[in-house]
Amino acid sequence: MIALLLLGSLCEPIQTPTPPPPDSAVLRVTPIRYELTVRIDYAQQRLDGTARITLRNFSATPVTEVPLQLYRLMEIRAADVNGTPAPWTQRVVGVSDFSKLQVTQASVTLPRPLPPGGTVDLQVRYDGHLLGYAETGMAYVRDHIDPSFTILRDDALAFPQVGYPSMAANRRAPFPSYDYLARITVPESLVVVNGGRLVERTAAAGWATYVYRSVKPSWRMDFAIGDYAVIDVRPIRVAYLRRDSVGARRIAASARRSLDLFTAWFGKLPGDPSLTIVELEDGYGSQADVAAIMQTAAAFRDSTRDHELYHEVSHLWNPPAKDLPSPRWNEGLASFLEDLVEEQFTGRPVAGKRADQLLDWLRSIASRRERLTRVPLIHYGKEQMTDFSYSEGALLFHLLYGVVGPERFRAIIGGFSRQYATTGASTTDFVAFASRTAPMDLKQLFDDWVYTTGWWPAIKDGATYAELVRRYQAAARHSTR
Repeated sequence: MIALLLLGSLCEPIQTPTPPPPDSAVLRVTPIRYELTVRIDYAQQRLDGTARITLRNFSATPVTEVPLQLYRLMEIRAADVNGTPAPWTQRVVGVSDFSKLQVTQASVTLPRPLPPGGTVDLQVRYDGHLLGYAETGMAYVRDHIDPSFTILRDDALAFPQVGYPSMAANRRAPFPSYDYLARITVPESLVVVNGGRLVERTAAAGWATYVYRSVKPSWRMDFAIGDYAVIDVRPIRVAYLRRDSVGARRIAASARRSLDLFTAWFGKLPGDPSLTIVELEDGYGSQADVAAIMQTAAAFRDSTRDHELYHEVSHLWNPPAKDLPSPRWNEGLASFLEDLVEEQFTGRPVAGKRADQLLDWLRSIASRRERLTRVPLIHYGKEQMTDFSYSEGALLFHLLYGVVGPERFRAIIGGFSRQYATTGASTTDFVAFASRTAPMDLKQLFDDWVYTTGWWPAIKDGATYAELVRRYQAAARHSTR
């Protein structure tokens, strides 16, 4: 170990090179596999980790440097490339377009240029503290090392990730998709849960090591640690904090019910159908990956919040996004679907009422947010306006459903999910697919709600959801192909 540290120190350049301007930097490598080993020391509130990352050069240019990011209180201690020690630099920097956010920015020099399409194994050993990023305004990223509850995830950079200190530059890279094998070691009294498959658990000298393997290519890793138990009703697993066992049983039933409904509507999920729902402490945010849903404790304890679960389950049918950066209209689709599922399960007219509420809200806020009436949905990603994808995007799908009807809507969403499950798709791909599948011309609808802000003159005088549906149905009938 000491020899490795000395060798790493000798490899590290004395002078830190000037990095490229962050906002003009271009990522050229993407991870295709992670092997992660982490040991958490609760007494010192530290973690020690090793990450072996297989990277592919997806660009047309050879790569000589790999940019990596870690949480701001962590440091790389050693690096090697294909088993050979490699030099690296690192320093704590601010993110250029998010001034409150600081990261440990590292750069590992490859011994020889990585050609286009080539792969390389990069291994780094790192350690340090984890205290979250809540002070930046990302209130849900309160990740810290505590025996009562700990989470290791992308959001807090708890393990090395490829990236520059620029959100805009990183968003221009392809959406990551990788396999992983993770070994997490914690005190024996604690349980580690993850959306992958538990390969084994070993225990010795008061410590337990949990080994998880991904069930399908993923775009993130999440490891929750605490007093967990698991309900296993294949293909669904619910990992819950033991105090919430009653809510966990309800969540398991609701997840299965919604999964069955979406399957009936859109078809079977591609690949392994397993789904793991992991309870998080309140305040840590809800998220979804290809095989896992992170759901806060409040949703486990309050049955009126089951619609939040429906939202996350629906994301399992989303193909990878190919827009760089993505406008995240899939959040609008999920917001609409959670209303539609709630309507299906309760028998109450939820969806139409919600559409009118969204229209009223959009009218009220558009008068104060002038950019909203100038920037179309297609550009929400690059303009950093994806918070509106949940609302304006939801109305797009409310209207698509109303215009084409339930049967054709399900054919659009299900067919799109199947066709692009592995290749991924862009917004333009979705519009083209929907237009081919629908029995009518949807140009006016997509022009107004995707490519322009034509929705604003259409709604500003008080149009209702029903009136808008009739408007776009009439436009479709009168269009010529």
